[in-house]
Amino acid sequence: MSGAELEAYILEIERLKRRVAELEHAQEVHEWGAQLFTESTLPQLLLEVETGAILAANPAAARFYGYPLPELIGKRCSELSAQEHCWNTELVQRVLQSRYGTEPALHRTASGEVRELEAHYSVIRFRGREVIHAILNDVTERNRLMRELEASEQRYRTFMQLANEGIWCYEAAEPIPIDLPEEEQIELMFTRGYLAECNPAYARMYGYDNPEELVGKKLGERVISDNPQNREMLRFFIRNGYRMELVESVDRDHEGKERYILNSVVGVVENGSLVRAWGVQIDITELRRLQKELEQAYRLESIGRLAGGVAHDFNNVLTAILGYTEMALERATDETLRRYLEGVQKAAQRAAGLTRQLLAYARKQVSQPHLVSLPEWLDDTRTLLARLIPESVRLELEIQPDIGSMTADPDQLTQILLNLAVNARDAMPAGGVLTVRVYSPPKTPDHVVLEVSDTGMGIPQEILPYIFEPFFTTKPVGQGTGMGLAAVRGIVDQMGGRIEVDTAVGKGTTFRVFLPREFRKPEGS
Repeated sequence: MSGAELEAYILEIERLKRRVAELEHAQEVHEWGAQLFTESTLPQLLLEVETGAILAANPAAARFYGYPLPELIGKRCSELSAQEHCWNTELVQRVLQSRYGTEPALHRTASGEVRELEAHYSVIRFRGREVIHAILNDVTERNRLMRELEASEQRYRTFMQLANEGIWCYEAAEPIPIDLPEEEQIELMFTRGYLAECNPAYARMYGYDNPEELVGKKLGERVISDNPQNREMLRFFIRNGYRMELVESVDRDHEGKERYILNSVVGVVENGSLVRAWGVQIDITELRRLQKELEQAYRLESIGRLAGGVAHDFNNVLTAILGYTEMALERATDETLRRYLEGVQKAAQRAAGLTRQLLAYARKQVSQPHLVSLPEWLDDTRTLLARLIPESVRLELEIQPDIGSMTADPDQLTQILLNLAVNARDAMPAGGVLTVRVYSPPKTPDHVVLEVSDTGMGIPQEILPYIFEPFFTTKPVGQGTGMGLAAVRGIVDQMGGRIEVDTAVGKGTTFRVFLPREFRKPEGS
């Protein structure tokens, strides 16, 4: 045997010895590992560091992968993985350096199903050699539920953000026992209840730019606690098993103004205590305002019909009184008697003026519209206005140069102007400026605006809704009939126009009367 052949023979013998040793080691690891974790319900593996080959596995791992236990031994992680580069140098180095750790993994079972795992690794030493002990936690279902929950939460957030209704959740700082008396529960709702969550629509209802500005605020800051309607709402909420649908409350917005809210609420009761409430609400403030205006319109319409009928009959009586008084004056020679008759005549004439205002309010004045030159008409009324106002009030007349003409009854135009001017004069007892403007709005040239402004006391907001009602006046007894603005409203409605009012207490008031250039009666008149 040559030297080269002997050397080759010796090398082969050494290789075979190493292989036998490796096989013996693997068998020992397998037997030791089987004894170590046979009883565990979690899949566990002993892995060779260099290759990721399975040296030992427990029955739970065999059941998880769907292989017979003997067939699972010897497989490498790369064969079971559903990912590329399952067992790479970077992973091995990371595990060897930290000695333990957790890595996410995707593994494929014998049936081809891909499962999501959390592999908890630790490095242990066996018979002088390091191996990796892996405990596998199947998180497939958990991750699926988490993804569904995230998707559900995203849908919920999207719904919350885009909903037009106000959506909210109020939490109780401390649970409110439901066996307490009703009134005590209600007080605790106001003091313990705070806003935990709401959507942008809810914030907008109260004049806030974003929900974060409201979160943490007490229930009593929104829902007016001493309002009887609100307390009755909460009593109903309690008696109805801590739920209610479409119940109205009176709330307070960012500026302290009242808002009318329609609520649907579900309370959450745990361990005998109210812990939170979820709700959906609609702002019906504008609806309530329109309802009040409609009710007022119906009421005023009824008054108008009554006033018109009475005024018409009364006017006939006054005509007779004035006629007989005139005839009596022609024959009376006694001065005392003539003074009495003249007093009767003046009183009847004042009554006739009031009757004309009633007829104007009731829209029963006989209108005689024709083409009116507005510059000439305003110039003619200058003298009348000058007689109405004292020297302490400066009169300013402004008219658009090319305003032209309109179709109207000039007497009705004059009545509108004089009534507004008298009100403006009375609003400036210490003097001021009365400004009358006549112009055509750029956006609606088919209309004419008669604007009367003063620098007087202004109209308080609480009485502003009532100023056009008949017989409503803030003037002392004997100084006003309360029919001036009512008559203006009646004439303007009869002409198919509208009125706007701008006012500020202590700064003055502006009335703008919008009238169509072509006379047209409004529908239903």
